[in-house]
Amino acid sequence: MADVKNDSHTIHDSEREKDLYKLNSPGNDLPFIEADDAFSRKKPINLFITIFLSFVALVFAVVISRHYFQKINEKERLKWENGRLNKEKLEQEKSKQHDLFQPLRNNWTEYISSRVSTVISKGKQRETFIIVENKGPKPLDKVVVGVFYLNWNGEASNVENVDIENVKPSEIRKIKVANPHKENGVTCIIKAIRASSFSFCFNTETETAGKSDPYYCTDNQ
Repeated sequence: MADVKNDSHTIHDSEREKDLYKLNSPGNDLPFIEADDAFSRKKPINLFITIFLSFVALVFAVVISRHYFQKINEKERLKWENGRLNKEKLEQEKSKQHDLFQPLRNNWTEYISSRVSTVISKGKQRETFIIVENKGPKPLDKVVVGVFYLNWNGEASNVENVDIENVKPSEIRKIKVANPHKENGVTCIIKAIRASSFSFCFNTETETAGKSDPYYCTDNQ
């Protein structure tokens, strides 16, 4: 019985060796090996298609971006051009106003003035006011009035500045100030005026000699 089993194993082993020989013989290629070879042959084609499509996509993106930025640059150029034209137009208008309001600036003392007014009430109390009058056709942004309190010999013992803002055309503005002693007096002068409505600036500390339009100023001054 042992010999029969051994012979059976021997036969099966020899059949396996024959099958392995057939598998390894050159003319006996397996199907899955042929499929791998076909895939390997297709690899260069697939790579070329991928590169080509990537290149096309890149060119398309560059063209779209260039077109987009050209439109943006054109808008910015038009915006800048319009701003420049508007600025030139504004400067021309200001130049016309400059010539139009020059007589008003040069003769401002005929239209703008300040004075002191003292009122004695029924209770015999003195009240002192600074009065600023604008007879001109244009509003005043700000008027600075210097108030001088005089002592017994007429010298200024104290000085203060009073700011009066937004004085309208043909308006009289009255500001109450401190009451001096009975034996003293009060006087005032206009120290500065600013009126953007007719490009006017006046200041007692500014040199104006030798200028044809000494009180002309722009909004930035």
